[in-house]
Amino acid sequence: MRGIRTGGFTMLEVLVIATIAALTASWVLPTFRRQRLQGEVDQYSRLVEVGLFNLRTRLREERLSHCICFEANNWAPPSSMGLERQQPDGSQAKPLNHCSEEDPSSRLRVMNLEGSRVSKTVQARSLESKFCISPPGTSATPQTLTLLLKSIQSDSDPNLLVRCLHMNGNGYLIRGNWNQSTQSCQPKWG
Repeated sequence: MRGIRTGGFTMLEVLVIATIAALTASWVLPTFRRQRLQGEVDQYSRLVEVGLFNLRTRLREERLSHCICFEANNWAPPSSMGLERQQPDGSQAKPLNHCSEEDPSSRLRVMNLEGSRVSKTVQARSLESKFCISPPGTSATPQTLTLLLKSIQSDSDPNLLVRCLHMNGNGYLIRGNWNQSTQSCQPKWG
């Protein structure tokens, strides 16, 4: 005769629930981490985009020309490659050697919010070493500016995307995903 079950779980039920929970966590946690890291890159990309538009607007209002200099073709923290002037220790960076003649003033810079928490989690790369903007906010030369942004964790997670900002000489900005095989900025990011 079977006894009446009064409550509780059997060992088999507990093992099944623990297995399901472990499998779910092993799927959800990496996805959550990837979304958080990609979100940091996206947030920083938007800050750079807003900064470029604000810089262009200030130059138009003040009828000034300005050159932005970058440490080109190397992945680096934004503060050391020329995108931000504030260094991680709070000090102001000196102008890059190849751009000393422009003497970029602190009020004419790309980033409005420098040294943010997000800026410490991304790496930036510029394909050009200099991009000049002149009134009314367009480049004096047919040069373009292509900035690439990625998470500092992207080497350990190949599913993290490299974001790109591409500004042409007319000031038209494209944001998207960097396509490594075609070496171009694909405007698919919303």
